[in-house]
Amino acid sequence: MGKLCQRLLSRNYAGVVFSAIFTVGFFPGKASAVQAVSAAISNATIHVNAPKGDYLFTSASPAWTFRGKVTSAMRRIQRSSGRDNLGAFKEIKFTWGPAANSRTGILKCYMTRGILLAGITGGSPRTVFPDFTSIPPNLRVISFKNAVFAGPEFGAQADSMPWVLFNRHADTAIISPASAFLIARLAGNAKTRIGTGLNPHVSAATAARTRWTILMVGRGIERTLNSWGHALDKLYNHPRIGNEGNVVLRNFGYWTDHGAFYYYNYVPKLGYARTLEAVARQFSRHKVPLAYMELDSWWYRKSDRYVDGTILKAKAGKFPRRWKNYGGTWQYRASHQLFPQGLGAFQKNLSVPLVCHGRWIDPHSPYHKKYAISGIAPIDPAWWKSTADYFAKSGVIGYEQDWLNYIYQYSPAMQISRHVGNAFTGNMAGALARHNMSLIYCMPLPRFFLQSAVTPNLSMIRCSNDYFIQQRWRHFVYTSSLAHAMGLWPWTDTLMSRNTGDILLATLSAGPVGVGDQMGHESWSNIRKVIRSDGRIVKPDAPLLPTDQTIMAEASGKHPPFVAGTYSDQGIKTTYVFIWRQKGDHPSVRIFPAELGLPANGRYIVYNYFTHAVSHLDAGHALKINLHSNQWQYDIVAPQDAGGMAIFGDLRQFVPMGRQRIAKAATQNTGIKLTVIVAKGEKSVAISGYSKHGVSASIQGGSVSSIAGTSTTRVFNVGSVSASADGRTGLFTVTVSPSADTREQNEYHKEVRKIVVQLSSR
Repeated sequence: MGKLCQRLLSRNYAGVVFSAIFTVGFFPGKASAVQAVSAAISNATIHVNAPKGDYLFTSASPAWTFRGKVTSAMRRIQRSSGRDNLGAFKEIKFTWGPAANSRTGILKCYMTRGILLAGITGGSPRTVFPDFTSIPPNLRVISFKNAVFAGPEFGAQADSMPWVLFNRHADTAIISPASAFLIARLAGNAKTRIGTGLNPHVSAATAARTRWTILMVGRGIERTLNSWGHALDKLYNHPRIGNEGNVVLRNFGYWTDHGAFYYYNYVPKLGYARTLEAVARQFSRHKVPLAYMELDSWWYRKSDRYVDGTILKAKAGKFPRRWKNYGGTWQYRASHQLFPQGLGAFQKNLSVPLVCHGRWIDPHSPYHKKYAISGIAPIDPAWWKSTADYFAKSGVIGYEQDWLNYIYQYSPAMQISRHVGNAFTGNMAGALARHNMSLIYCMPLPRFFLQSAVTPNLSMIRCSNDYFIQQRWRHFVYTSSLAHAMGLWPWTDTLMSRNTGDILLATLSAGPVGVGDQMGHESWSNIRKVIRSDGRIVKPDAPLLPTDQTIMAEASGKHPPFVAGTYSDQGIKTTYVFIWRQKGDHPSVRIFPAELGLPANGRYIVYNYFTHAVSHLDAGHALKINLHSNQWQYDIVAPQDAGGMAIFGDLRQFVPMGRQRIAKAATQNTGIKLTVIVAKGEKSVAISGYSKHGVSASIQGGSVSSIAGTSTTRVFNVGSVSASADGRTGLFTVTVSPSADTREQNEYHKEVRKIVVQLSSR
């Protein structure tokens, strides 16, 4: 049965004679009379001891064992094997409890993954299964709070999920519900007990239906968390949407939500509609294309009641009567006083597509007489169809469902019924998908992140509180880990473009980027670092996430500067590292290549984006960072080729090697080959890098207008081009331009031209 079974034999687990495992044949689907049954594969083992009601799951790497126990002896033990969306598995099934109210337990162990799926059919709402009461010792835990925006916590609460357990080597185990996400909860404290149960007040009939738990074991905290999320998506055949999968993800936008200047605010002499039209013209004058504009809760009629029934004061006195209220949705249509010609006519005048915000349904709204509303949650497919049809006629390309935490809290049936939660999320997503509209979640609880595994069309989720500022950075980056694991792109919320750190982090999130500036207060230079001239965001391949070392340090009570990273990889992997020191943190941190997911034996050049300083990071050495309180630093880490050259990319962008600028990159015997994208309206692109020995360039599809260093210390001739390099720092810049006959190509409805550049050290 493999090495794991041999180890179990040597332990004589629970006093059982393990020879029965080998003397009884393996008959899939047949009930077994033996007392101890195991199913072992190359990386894990599941085992049950029928008389004692014991079961265990043991992983090979790391060598961890999780043991649990049911309330009585097991009966009708069956062993089988099979294959599902997660691959080939071996399974043990058994029943326990009185015949009149028996429960069936299922343990599935997967051949090529360190995964256990544990299922239960039957039982009461109080039944916990699996219920592990012996877990590996000395593990720390991080989870995501059962609170708005699912912030991180180094502890375990029943409604937080998932629980991520790890040791000082970053060996990791993750447990969470694998079904019934909106009514399931975890049990225990992640130290002496780990299990999965249901919310209080779930009906016996609902509890009796089969539900599942996933336990995944692996190496590396972020790596295992990502594998866990991929497994949930695979389990439900849920396709992931790439970070350019819709207009909101691909292109730059403008927001009017809480924190934006024009949130319940406008220029009085213009009115709301004409104010926003003026905003769009302002961006157009500065040659910054807006791909969409978000309209927040001010655009539709609301009640004067909060979610708990409290009577609210009007949000803004200058608003038209009845539309200045700040409560639940009363009528989900544009105010005729704000938009006299209707939402569609406003959108045509604006000439920018819309993203529309939605709240909860007020308990007294007339919608309750026409549609099925559970608590304050619209679950009726007809309501969502009506809404999506209205959007389609009005130039709306995306919908933001806000106040999810309160919708869950004040819709009691959603907490106890699978149907209600699935109807709310599923009918919403389905109606929008039929019109190819994107979907954004806001104010989510952690269970809404997991619910995305069974929710088509959801691609973006808010990961921090309203209005993105430095105080939100830590929460945002941590919760981005949960979003990324579930295949969702994190959204920072609106920000002011003049705050460089905020707009930089939004870009590094790989999700949406949009601002809420007052006219005349924009930082056009910062905005242009986010986008190409055609409005396309130049972004990394994955969100900015905390390193394992940061997570482990904070879990153990140590507080060095916070280190987070992401990357671009079009053939050459470029890493982007953001480091900041929060108040109370130690002033310095050392970062080794392996901590950034880079080969430890490589050689790298580190470029400080804002100071332009260059440093070397070689095998066995660390990058040492020293920061003052609340100070931050942004570095680009580029691998050196055999000739000592390293490429940083287009340093006019925050993400200089983003695939929206560098379509391909390859290291060759003769140097480095790049495919550079030049957007419409751009005359040239400057590519920077490092080389101590000077640079030569050859071009396909364009021309080299210059090759320059930061100071001229040595000069080379490249054809007819004068080339200079900085002998002190090794920095160089190659400026390339498309030729007149370079063919235009269409990418996401934008015309671009591509230039192939061959760079060689001299």
